[in-house]
Amino acid sequence: MTLQQAEQNGAYRCAPRELALGRAYAAFAEIELDEGNLPRANEMFNISQPNSAAAFRLSPPERCAPRGVVVE
Repeated sequence: MTLQQAEQNGAYRCAPRELALGRAYAAFAEIELDEGNLPRANEMFNISQPNSAAAFRLSPPERCAPRGVVVE
């Protein structure tokens, strides 16, 4: 949820590193869970979570969200 909101807020622009790390380690955690390796999944989640939170925190929508172009 935090990653999705960070993306919507414009984290690609304002916090690309944190967003990438959060997404990558969340995916790694899912893979480890699928393989039944709970300790390793927990490890991956513990890396993903602070990066996801940082991406969200560093991407306020009023500053980072994509803006539409108006053509007159």
